[in-house]
Amino acid sequence: MEFTLKFDDLEGRNFYELTGRIVGRSTTQANSFYFSDLYPKPVNPAYERDSWTYDGILFNDILLNGKDSEIVFRVSIPKGFDLEVEFNFSHVTESYYRYEETVGLQGYNRGDFLSQPVLVYSNIQNGMGILKARNTHSKILKILLED
Repeated sequence: MEFTLKFDDLEGRNFYELTGRIVGRSTTQANSFYFSDLYPKPVNPAYERDSWTYDGILFNDILLNGKDSEIVFRVSIPKGFDLEVEFNFSHVTESYYRYEETVGLQGYNRGDFLSQPVLVYSNIQNGMGILKARNTHSKILKILLED
């Protein structure tokens, strides 16, 4: 299924995250359940990262059109289940963004002895600091796909 998330991009430099999960019960088999992270796949390839071992979309506002912004993404949803799809859209700090980006790159390069070392971002100094912070808005949709 394809979804469009519309939101207001705040003034200044901003960073966003889209995650979620899918849970449901089978409509054809007793005691059969489905549970998965959302794994949204952006339609615009500029939002994709090769180095992602991540179950969401993490992006900055460089590609957005200002106040009235949107991101279009696709999600695999199974048929024959009465589902609740939870979308979590977060405004994250630059520290959060930079940390997750470097952790993803480190995981992508793991085991490749020819790759350059990846320094994982941290803003912790002398044991003090806040590594990551976010403000999240969640929305749950009820979906039933039948043949």
